Amino acid sequence: MTGGLAGVERELTLDQSGAYQAFDRQGNIGQAGVFASDLMTEVVAQLPAACVHGGGQRPPACADCFTYALEVTLQSGRYQVLLNDANLGQVPAGGLVSLLSQLLGSALDS
Repeated sequence: MTGGLAGVERELTLDQSGAYQAFDRQGNIGQAGVFASDLMTEVVAQLPAACVHGGGQRPPACADCFTYALEVTLQSGRYQVLLNDANLGQVPAGGLVSLLSQLLGSALDS
């Protein structure tokens, strides 16, 4: 997650067990932990929408939007999606990106 007027640059790395590493480069803050299994069930349920080939198209121009880069690595392959606030609600992976953004925020705020 990057962008906005404040120059946000945040990253969440998450594995299938729920173990995560969250990092805020602007504030130089890092956190690690494990998300609850019910949250991981929700993440896994939304993976099929994100894992569509051709999801790496450039999002529409948006001057003060956050940009979200999602990378998913599965046995079936590696998928990449690039979104911003302007198209977040209009693409299948938008729900997963929104959920992961919320999880990132909660991890860094804890």
